[in-house]
Amino acid sequence: MTTSNKSPFGIWMIQSLQTLLGYDSFGHIMSDSYSAGYYGYLWAEVFATDMYHTKFAKDPLNAKNGIQYRDIVLARGGLYDINDNLKEFLGREPSKDAFLKELGLQN
Repeated sequence: MTTSNKSPFGIWMIQSLQTLLGYDSFGHIMSDSYSAGYYGYLWAEVFATDMYHTKFAKDPLNAKNGIQYRDIVLARGGLYDINDNLKEFLGREPSKDAFLKELGLQN
């Protein structure tokens, strides 16, 4: 689509596109202030995948497991160390194996 620089619509369209282009970029993720937070998101995904494959993969709507998840992981919030909560919920130390398997990096 070509727009004329003389057309008010064309000028608005160009300015609007320049404004919108920043929303689909990832520069903020790699900035100094956000990179550690993004790393935290990846660990959250590792733990979520481990919990899912350990407790919910066979029966995602299992009420007993759901109540344990609510009471042990969610309800405690930051009151206890997350590794302690995960160990109690999973019945073992948390593992990255399920996450790596989902990514196709481990058999």
